Amino acid sequence: MDPASAEEQAFSGYISEYSSLLAPIRRLPHDILEMIFLQQPIHMYISLSQLQPSLVVNELNTHLLASVSHHWRSTSLDCPRMWSAFEINAYGGKSTLTRLRLCIERSREATLTILLNLSTGSTLGMEPTPNMDILNELMKIPKRWGLLSIAVQSWAQMELLAPVRGHLHSLRHLQLSFGGGISVQPPAVPLFENTPRLYTLRLGSPRDLRGLSIPVHQIQRLSLYSSDVEACSHTLSMFPNIRDLDISKCGLNLAAPPVEPHLRTSITRITLAGTLAGIPQVEANMMGVFRCVTTPNLGQLHIVRCAQWDTPSVMPFLTRSAAPLKELVLAYVGIGAEELLAFLRETPKLEFLRLTRLPPDSITDSLVDTLTPSSGKLLLVRLKHIEIVGVYSVSTDRLLRILENRVTSLVFVRLTLRDRQVSTADRARFTALQALPMFLRLEFLNETREVD
Repeated sequence: MDPASAEEQAFSGYISEYSSLLAPIRRLPHDILEMIFLQQPIHMYISLSQLQPSLVVNELNTHLLASVSHHWRSTSLDCPRMWSAFEINAYGGKSTLTRLRLCIERSREATLTILLNLSTGSTLGMEPTPNMDILNELMKIPKRWGLLSIAVQSWAQMELLAPVRGHLHSLRHLQLSFGGGISVQPPAVPLFENTPRLYTLRLGSPRDLRGLSIPVHQIQRLSLYSSDVEACSHTLSMFPNIRDLDISKCGLNLAAPPVEPHLRTSITRITLAGTLAGIPQVEANMMGVFRCVTTPNLGQLHIVRCAQWDTPSVMPFLTRSAAPLKELVLAYVGIGAEELLAFLRETPKLEFLRLTRLPPDSITDSLVDTLTPSSGKLLLVRLKHIEIVGVYSVSTDRLLRILENRVTSLVFVRLTLRDRQVSTADRARFTALQALPMFLRLEFLNETREVD
């Protein structure tokens, strides 16, 4: 190889080696890069209690982001929020304590998100008693606690946090989870009685409230997990100002007497999430919670992962509440076409409708016809936003009729029906719709289009 060629090859290699310096992401300013770093799921929380030496952030590591380049490291270190959320086990050792101090230092004055595990350490291969150095480090800064999630096995473990009482002035979100072995008659642990900003509470079960002094009148968002209907009803009666209710895996206790719809609440949003792989009677009666409440202000209703539709619970609830429901989300719900049609007839003010992975026979031509102005008896006259995702028996022609006849009212449409082909004629009709003033997202087996 002649000297000129060798020199050219050397320069080419040099350019290739440093070409990443010209990458667009290197030209992003600090504030934009910081916004990217703080997006989910890149930024979740730092697990400080792993047996491995690394810090883990849901498989993406804050420390790794800070190690990519000088620019990224500078951005990470200048972003206190990147270090303000962490999961920590109180039974960790010196390395856990070191990492905790590092996060506290780098988070500066940012409000902290703390997931604290006070459960028995021996079950995790750690020391049987909590590391008080770790707890003391946390308890030095109680005024920075913004979200606190605690998992404990005994009331004695809760009492270890007694020094923070009266200092949780920034606490807004509280999650409590007690192990099965906790005593039936707990002592009073008034850690949270003076928390002026607390408005969100998540409970592993309603019994987690026993012995705790919670400012119930402040709570506006309540989440319950793994509870029967009777327990839910009793818990809701304790919180008069709830606006947002999330219930997960709630089943009807068949051995208990029937629940009367005596509880009238001001709830404006309900999310009910079950499981498709749980106990059959829980699946069948998950919506039994509707039997115990009346919600005249309900505007949003989300039901997710419910194997069977409970008409005797749902329909009287709708009639009884007469709520101005504007948003409905049904996902992975075992509902039929007649049941869905009956539901929609009771919600005339609906503006937002999302139907995801329902049974194939739940959305039919006859049901869709009732949503088309030319059908005569039009349902959901205020409908503006519609999303249909899954495999359904409804024809493409019927779906097109909805769009073509509601062009003046719909502003957002998403159809994800990847089981079907779009004919040439239907494709032409979709093309004509692209000129309309609406967001249109279409996903079929042979067609994907998005128009804003």
